Amino acid sequence: MEIGGPWAFYEDFRAAHDLVDLPKAAVPEISIAAGSVLQLPVVLRNDDAEPVEVTLSAPLPEGWALKSPLPHYKLAPGDVFPIEIEITTPAKKSDQISEITCRANAGGKEIGTVKLRVRLAGGGLPQ
Repeated sequence: MEIGGPWAFYEDFRAAHDLVDLPKAAVPEISIAAGSVLQLPVVLRNDDAEPVEVTLSAPLPEGWALKSPLPHYKLAPGDVFPIEIEITTPAKKSDQISEITCRANAGGKEIGTVKLRVRLAGGGLPQ
């Protein structure tokens, strides 16, 4: 499990252009308008030789909510499956940074974690 979307693109871009020494945040970050929907891109991958059922969980800060329940995903060997988790943010902007964590479990064991630091601002462009 890894973060997808623009964060994955820029990671690949840095590697392809030998820019791996450029500074980057330890945890991916974004600033979005308060009261909007955060789209958290996640890539699920099954590198095992057996099929696997992956369950996602995302405990959220107070006032944040999943737009819809997180389904289970069945991945065949070699499958790579990008998804977007939609999270409704609180309506009030805040200078406080919230950290969103999404965990993947399979066979009763945690197999991956994606974290995203989010700042809720006023206005701005949509994600």
